[in-house]
Amino acid sequence: MKKKLLASLFITPVLAVLASTQVLAGNEDLAHCIELYPSQDLTYSASCTGTYKYIWGENDQSSEQGVWFVAEVSKDNKSSWREDEYARVHISPGSAFGETITDRYSATYTWRLKVDAFGPFRGCSSIGYIRNK
Repeated sequence: MKKKLLASLFITPVLAVLASTQVLAGNEDLAHCIELYPSQDLTYSASCTGTYKYIWGENDQSSEQGVWFVAEVSKDNKSSWREDEYARVHISPGSAFGETITDRYSATYTWRLKVDAFGPFRGCSSIGYIRNK
């Protein structure tokens, strides 16, 4: 009985560590959400890595104008970003777009999603995400 108790006291923390590393390892598959508030004209999501991504977005009915959702990629460790022409979508107020895939690369790069009210305009409420798979 004592051996079983000691074994379970040892195995439980080991299983907890293994489970937490699996959760942490899978975090790259989570969506990086973004929200554009009426007081903003531009915002960026957190960056993530991969060979390609999916983006999605919605522009609230209360928005004063359309909004651009643009996937951006950096091939040199986030020092310069370029827009991905395959994942650049303009959405009118009260509209959304289905998941759009970015350009695909054979190497892993850094990605982010830009939500832009295009110019110094404000008054838009939009949400979106960028994700793997």
